This record gives sequence, C-alpha cells and structure tokens, in this order.
Amino acid sequence: PPQEPCKASEVMGQSASTMVSAASWLSSGVSSLLGWASAGDKETLEPEVLQKLRLKRLHVVEELLETEESYLKALWALQLSWERPIRQYRVLSEDKVKEIFSTSDVLLKIHEDFCVEIRERVLSWSDSSLIGDLFVKQAPILKLYTEFVNNYDHASEVLNEVNDEKLFQAFLRGEDVGG
Repeated sequence: PPQEPCKASEVMGQSASTMVSAASWLSSGVSSLLGWASAGDKETLEPEVLQKLRLKRLHVVEELLETEESYLKALWALQLSWERPIRQYRVLSEDKVKEIFSTSDVLLKIHEDFCVEIRERVLSWSDSSLIGDLFVKQAPILKLYTEFVNNYDHASEVLNEVNDEKLFQAFLRGEDVGG
C-alpha cells in the first residue's frame, strides 16, 4: 500500500462528465470563483475577501485529496482483505474471481497514480495553481467505471452462486483455508 493512502467513496457514484465539469470549475482558478470578467478585478476586492476565497479554494482541493486518499484506502482494503487472499488460497476459481472483482486491480493502479498527482499539486498549491487538468487527463480512463458498474449485477449474481461453497464460507468465517 502507499505510504499515505490516497477519500473518494463519492467518486464511485460520479460519472466522468460530472468529474470533468467539477475539474473545469477548479481549473479556472480564483477568478472563476467570483465570475470575474478579468484578472484586474481582483484588485477591486478587499484583501480579506480575497483571502477568504483563496482559503476556500485551498480547502476544496485539500478535500479532494482527502477524498481520493480515502477511496484509495478502500481499494487497497478490497485487494488485501478479499481479492488477493481469495486468489492466493484458491477459495474460488480464477474465472469467478475475475467475474466478481472485474477491473478492481486496474482501478487501484489508476487511483494510486491519480492520488500522487493530486498530492503533488496540493503540496505546491498557490493562487495560480490549477487542478482541473488532472481530471481532464483522467476522463478517458474513468470510463473503466462504466465496465465496473455494468458488471455489478453480474458480480452480485456470482457472489450469490458461490455463497454456498464450503471453502468460501470458511473464508468468510475467517477460518484457515490455506491448507
């Protein structure tokens, strides 16, 4: 697992287009927050108001990082507690494991990389920093979630099928299935 797991349980339910829309808003900088017509309008604001907007923008990207970290932590838990042991101890056939977990290993790698990029951006954050480009870059990759979500019903059916298998039941009870 990564040193600091990268929060995004909410990302699962978001479409790529929604994420790209949010990214566009974030990428447009402080001026977008107020809808300024030009960068020169920043000078007309009181310093306290401008500072509040800067802090709000920073809090948004920090929350984004926290969300991604939480989601990555959940993906690692899925891998380490479920998928890998089920494979290692051959609790289920490889075909069944693939049907249940579908793209989870690919999603884990994608979100590890994405989390690193977000973390680097947040750590070097300034008034001129942008973050939407990271989402735009990820948009084509996020289409994997279509496959993941479309597989949900089938994965649930497979889980219902294997639920009565003795070895799977032993695994769920935490019994030693390695022997």
